[in-house]
Amino acid sequence: MLDRAFRILAAFGPAAPALSLTSLSVRSEMPKSTTSRIVGKLAELGVLDRTDDEKFSAGLRMLDIASLAPRGQGLRATAVPRWAYLAVARWITGRSGPSGMSSSSKGGCPANRCWRILPRA
Repeated sequence: MLDRAFRILAAFGPAAPALSLTSLSVRSEMPKSTTSRIVGKLAELGVLDRTDDEKFSAGLRMLDIASLAPRGQGLRATAVPRWAYLAVARWITGRSGPSGMSSSSKGGCPANRCWRILPRA
């Protein structure tokens, strides 16, 4: 079971930070039903997060675990402020990712909640 979970986690990378269930199945070379079951459990545990467009990405629990590794020291101090900033931006705009932080001139955020008032991470 663990080897299959790690195959799913290894499917993610800088060029693929969020993947659909089908993509995860193909990249991990497992049946979609098996992938679905494992991804569901990983999401339930917070290791993976489900995005608004039904894709999956690394969850905060993954950061918690990675920060415990000796080479991960300082990872939390670097990543958490940026993740918190993105979480606030998502709350403000109701969107995730770069499109969620578009300016109000593009219609990206409500007039009373605009990301430009947030400090830079």
